[in-house]
Amino acid sequence: MRQADAPRLALIDWVMPGLDGLELCRKIRRMTGSSPPYLIMLTAKEKSSDLVAGLEAGANDYVIKPFDSEVLHAKIRAGIRLLEQQQGNLVPIFKRKADATLPAIPVVLLIEDQPDEATLIRHQLLARDHHAFIVHPVQSLAAARKLLAEKEINPDVILLDLNLPDSAGAQTVARCRVLSDAPIVVLTGQDDKADRQLAIESGAEDFLSKGGEATSLRRAVRYAMLRHRRDADIRLAAAVVEHAREGIIIARTDGTIIEVNEAFCRITGYQRQEVIGQTPRLLQSGHHGPEFYDEMWRALQSEGFWSGEIWNRHKDGRVYPEMLTISAVPDSTGATTHYVALFSDISELKAQQQQLELIAHYDTLTGLPNRSLLADRLQQAMSQTTRRGTLLAIVYLDLDGFKEVNDSHGHDVGDRLLCALAGRMKETLRESDTLARLGVTSLSPSCRICRIRMPAGPFCAACSKPPPGRWKITVSTCRFPPVWG
Repeated sequence: MRQADAPRLALIDWVMPGLDGLELCRKIRRMTGSSPPYLIMLTAKEKSSDLVAGLEAGANDYVIKPFDSEVLHAKIRAGIRLLEQQQGNLVPIFKRKADATLPAIPVVLLIEDQPDEATLIRHQLLARDHHAFIVHPVQSLAAARKLLAEKEINPDVILLDLNLPDSAGAQTVARCRVLSDAPIVVLTGQDDKADRQLAIESGAEDFLSKGGEATSLRRAVRYAMLRHRRDADIRLAAAVVEHAREGIIIARTDGTIIEVNEAFCRITGYQRQEVIGQTPRLLQSGHHGPEFYDEMWRALQSEGFWSGEIWNRHKDGRVYPEMLTISAVPDSTGATTHYVALFSDISELKAQQQQLELIAHYDTLTGLPNRSLLADRLQQAMSQTTRRGTLLAIVYLDLDGFKEVNDSHGHDVGDRLLCALAGRMKETLRESDTLARLGVTSLSPSCRICRIRMPAGPFCAACSKPPPGRWKITVSTCRFPPVWG
């Protein structure tokens, strides 16, 4: 059971030559720790105390001998479905032990449309103790929905007839499941194998024929509640994965994806069946080099988690940024068994950051660097000039008479004039040069040059076409490092 290829589901006989089934269940639970297999106990014992002992020893379900093969197959499939929900070993993340104790007086919702049958079932439940259960009988799913809503009843178990005025057959189980999360025990007058099988696969905890022994009914009710409470963590983990807004990937230690949630499909564009069995390499964008992923795996192996920003590729080919957290999930011995990755698309956040950066460092009208960005670039240019032994020329242009343009032709014309001048002047610069707008009518280009020359001429020529109104350019220049004397 400790091996990687150990079976995930086992059928255990209660009595075997030289071996006790209960003790075997306990040993398997101790050996497998937080990744236990699904155990089904095969037994001829029918006493409630015996079955509860089997459950407490670690069995997930039981089948009473002699058993119907169809029922056994249905319970095996139900166990496999539960294991699939448990894949990724998510339960330990919650660090909570499920409360497997039963309520002192369980609340039973009895959905039965035949009054005589309902009276008999109620009598069987209360035969030993009139205060053993609180029973609420209704005759249809609609009546059950109304009762739960109006009286705010929270049943501990539901006894359900498959054939009701507003529903018939195994689909009644699925419709009842919408009403409450309580465990469902099906009671029917027609012991049909197909209905029994479909009911269990639809989520019923047990399936009983009407008119059976009262002890069997009470045992089934208590067993259903016990199992439901014990598996609460598994259902909670599955619900969190399904409804989380973040994308979730559950992978084996070799990177093979075994489960994703709906948010993963929404963010990446891939459907679940397209990625199961694949690895996260399917999402790589080529934006990061091998050293990036090497560092990620080193962090996972040494610290058990990695968190950071990563660029991945959508199914449609576009590349988008993610905020990603990967956590290693260990077993009871501390060995990593799975990895769980949670991620969110931060494209909108990135766009907002870029917009804020643009507003903080660029003039909103002309798109030129503002005073803050010019100061930063000027400091860098001065440092490079000193290091390389070159010269830096700085030109300050002031547009005199610009107010007349605004007053005579309107601010829209003045804005277009500034944009036109900025565009012409940028055409005279190299990529390494900077043209900035310092104020309403001030432009300042800075150029790194290898010899002393005055660059104001090209800038003035760029502004030589007469705009509307009367205005002129005042030019001031300086160089770095300065020449004294």
